[in-house]
Amino acid sequence: MAKFLVRDSTEKFTDFAPGPDYLFGLITELKEENNRLREENAALRAQLNQNSSNSSRPPSSDGPRKPPAPKSLRKKSGKKSGGQPGHAGMNLKPVEKPDIVVPHLPTGSCCGINLSSLKPESFENRQVIDIPPVAPIVTEHQYGKVICPKCGKIHSQSIPAEHSQLVQYGSRLIALVTNLNIFHHMPIDRLTGFIKSFVGVSMSEGTVVNMIRRMSRTLEEFEEQVREKIILSILVHFDETGARIAGKLNWIHSHSTSSETLYIPHAKRGGVAMLANGIIERFKGIGVHDCLKSYFRFAFIHVLCCAHLLRELIFMRDEMKKRWAGRLIAILIALKTAREKGLTTEDKRIQILLGRWDAEVVRALQGTKKAYRRAGIRGRLYRGKVRALLERIRDYRGDFLRFVYEDGVPFDNNLSERDIRMAKLKQKVSGCFRSFRGAVDFCRIRSYLSTMVKRGNDPMEALLLAAQGRPLEA
Repeated sequence: MAKFLVRDSTEKFTDFAPGPDYLFGLITELKEENNRLREENAALRAQLNQNSSNSSRPPSSDGPRKPPAPKSLRKKSGKKSGGQPGHAGMNLKPVEKPDIVVPHLPTGSCCGINLSSLKPESFENRQVIDIPPVAPIVTEHQYGKVICPKCGKIHSQSIPAEHSQLVQYGSRLIALVTNLNIFHHMPIDRLTGFIKSFVGVSMSEGTVVNMIRRMSRTLEEFEEQVREKIILSILVHFDETGARIAGKLNWIHSHSTSSETLYIPHAKRGGVAMLANGIIERFKGIGVHDCLKSYFRFAFIHVLCCAHLLRELIFMRDEMKKRWAGRLIAILIALKTAREKGLTTEDKRIQILLGRWDAEVVRALQGTKKAYRRAGIRGRLYRGKVRALLERIRDYRGDFLRFVYEDGVPFDNNLSERDIRMAKLKQKVSGCFRSFRGAVDFCRIRSYLSTMVKRGNDPMEALLLAAQGRPLEA
């Protein structure tokens, strides 16, 4: 420890110790370091507190610890929970003509008379709905040959492709296996066990993979039809999510309309994948997406998801303690409510809300630390999460608020998020795709099923037609 030689209050430091300029400089340096560490600590704590309710992270990333229930931004309707007055409800109703009738008559005797010999006066009916025991049915198709008695020419019935093997599985079983694996996300090892115990058919995992691959090849033309329909659509929702394929990070890209869904896997997330998918480059309508920079390379009308923005604002309000974030949330919700009531930008209420939005963003930017150069780090200036979000809100104001100015523009990208959630669910159940070919098969069949469900078709019947080589058209 340094020693000082002090004789009175005006005595200067001797050569045995640093002077006051050194100490003042040291204090300043320590203050700056303390501020930097404080900011870094706050950023790390905020990062730890991120979850699916206050960021763009999917619910599957929340882990075993369930995050606190999100604070709802909806206003209470005043209605009680449960079924509302006038709701038809659903319950079991007896059928007029049951398949099997089993009479149950009294047994024993009364006054020496056998009760079972008496004719019943009435019955009190009880019906039980069940399924019969499931057993495989083997159908043998015999393709005969005949010989013309005059010329001796042999005539035979041509054998179709679905009967090319000596023994093969039928279209209904193939449709069931595909439905369980692709639509209901049942892993292959559990699927083979279920088929054996429930249907009574033993099959290997390789057989299941071959069934899925065969179904995928059948739907190649359907995939191209959907691609063209989406390109010509007026409004399309885009999204992408990470996928582990053969142990490496890949991406599944989702393209969604109200009646079509198309999933495409690719090794990349950004512009290279978007070009390879062959949709966004040719699309000229309204595209809803998150703020991934690659989307802005393409010349369609951009709409940014305000649900993503709300989650980021909630994070700023709750974790970063930014009051302006709470005010922006209130304005955004008020704009959404006003548009749902049919108000337009000509209405004074919306004009006031838009003015408050702009003023709030300007004030927040003025009160936020400007971008700066971090010591020893080259490249772009560091802005931090707060300023980066505010600048994004300012720079893409028209894309965030397009739902206010144009009719038919959605507030959020929830349609695509609901569609892409199925890809995350598949990975959550099965872990990853073993091969890229398997990811392609899943995406193609899932696109077919999602499209059919949107159009009100039964997925099992749609798969049965595909297994027969007659898939429904896009």
